[in-house]
Amino acid sequence: MNYNSLNNKKISSTFSSILKLFSFVLSFFIVFLFVQCEPTENKKLDSDPALKKENSSPIMGGVIRIAENECYKTLFPFEIEEAVSFKVISQIHDGLVALNPKNLSIIPSIAKKWEVNDEQNIYTFHLVNNAYFHDDKCFDGGKGKKITSKDFQYTFELLCGNFSTSAYNAFKEKIKGAKDFHLGLSESISGFKIINDSLFTIELIEPAASFIHLIASPLGSVISKEAFDKYGKNLKVGAGPFKYGSLNADSSELKLMRNPNYYQKDSEGRSLPYLSEISFTFESDEKTRQDLFKTKKVDLLQGVSEIYFEKFLNENLKIFESREFIVDRKDVLATNCYEFNNMSEPFNDVRVRKAFNYAINKKKLMENTLDNQGIIGLKGVVPNVKLFNNYNFDSISGYPFNPSKAVQLLSEAGYPNGEGFPEVVLELNIGHPTQLEVAKEVQNQLMMTLNINITIEQLNMSTLIDRAALGLSQMNHFAWVSEYPSPADFLNVFYSVNMPEDPNERSWPNTSRYKNKTFDNLFKKAISTTDETERYALFAKAEKILINDAPIAVLWYPEIYNIYHSSVKNLSFNELYYYDFTPVYIEK
Repeated sequence: MNYNSLNNKKISSTFSSILKLFSFVLSFFIVFLFVQCEPTENKKLDSDPALKKENSSPIMGGVIRIAENECYKTLFPFEIEEAVSFKVISQIHDGLVALNPKNLSIIPSIAKKWEVNDEQNIYTFHLVNNAYFHDDKCFDGGKGKKITSKDFQYTFELLCGNFSTSAYNAFKEKIKGAKDFHLGLSESISGFKIINDSLFTIELIEPAASFIHLIASPLGSVISKEAFDKYGKNLKVGAGPFKYGSLNADSSELKLMRNPNYYQKDSEGRSLPYLSEISFTFESDEKTRQDLFKTKKVDLLQGVSEIYFEKFLNENLKIFESREFIVDRKDVLATNCYEFNNMSEPFNDVRVRKAFNYAINKKKLMENTLDNQGIIGLKGVVPNVKLFNNYNFDSISGYPFNPSKAVQLLSEAGYPNGEGFPEVVLELNIGHPTQLEVAKEVQNQLMMTLNINITIEQLNMSTLIDRAALGLSQMNHFAWVSEYPSPADFLNVFYSVNMPEDPNERSWPNTSRYKNKTFDNLFKKAISTTDETERYALFAKAEKILINDAPIAVLWYPEIYNIYHSSVKNLSFNELYYYDFTPVYIEK
């Protein structure tokens, strides 16, 4: 689907009338942040002229309070599997480079600058001289240690030596010597060379366009040996703008405190961040989260469910009219789909997977259940967004509603009129009411079209992920949010390298346990191709194969609605759910 269709899709009559009645108010408040900024060798804040302008009179201190549906699962950067952990870890940790929160370009962080050789396989990083780990008792005297090249060497050796996770998989085929080090065949990663305390190089096996984006994600977070030796994976010590504060007894509130020794400053020389504290409130019930926001107990609601958004606007017209709240709509790098366990019955049969795809009326889902908040999922797993302008979406055909085809395929698979079809459980995240409403509609559609009944089960996010990763789930709602702006991160989910040899072991992110040699070869070739047009063409060929094999059923590509109090300043939203709170302040 063409990206421009976002602006042409049908809007419900109620929402349309709201927009007409309050056109000035909402046009003032609905923000579209596609600012194009170039990276520089300066601090993060300096790389964005818009932030310079907005930060002319920032206010130090203040607390921003954020509502999330569930507590983070981990504080360890190498084991992130869900969005809340990503958000928390991004505040506690820093790496060599970062993403500009406005346009997702790569900008300096602990590396003040870097160079790439002509062959594009050797990166040289120059570190700032004033970056320190958080003060903590794991260090001598409780004072945070200065970060040097050795700390990054330790970080990559820790990642590549100790863990057989998707994090290690992301680097083992990129960094020279990473695999040998992991297997114990060498005492160091041969591709990592220290020149001095503030200068080192990383040599790749071959060019890898995604490498710089990978190290801009939490996977590139610098880890202190002292901190890891003391705390292990319960890692509360980083180098980011905020420090771990406290988690209350029932895990309903997390406090992150300002790091007073953070190395970055704004364009006027003021220390960052401005905020004294970030408070996360974890509440699974969306109505309760909305009430917390309306009573000003939290400042930011991210991702109001599609099924609640219009209702929320209707109930709060006076508040919007008074300009107390700001609404931001953003297309996001995310795909909602149903994932099938490709290694177990009945979904080890491609005919069954395709039958389910054809039996789901996605147009009806979008119009009746989702209130047209999003893009109908009639293409592949890669969402059609502006960031991927050179991607050939037209070459990829999904599964339109075709009940006769669905019935035929299910019959060919040995289940005529649904007879003998085994019991199937569809697992959902209990914290997302949209998923439940969609599942109820799909449950009805599958009964009407295929004469089969599926059981719906709601689980907390941690359990849902664990069951899928261990191959215990038959079918689950899989909402994938990209960690970096490339089609590669969506297709990497299905790369068989990310599967264990032992089927009883944890598989992440390839939880569908999909395997296709042709797909793998195309994907591997693509990630080492430096020319974007050629790389995207290979990705599209790989995705065409993937969709034909139907390891998933793509449902819709979401839009996200962020609602926050007007007292919150300099808050940027982007397509990755990525927040940079260093320039944010609270207007009193």
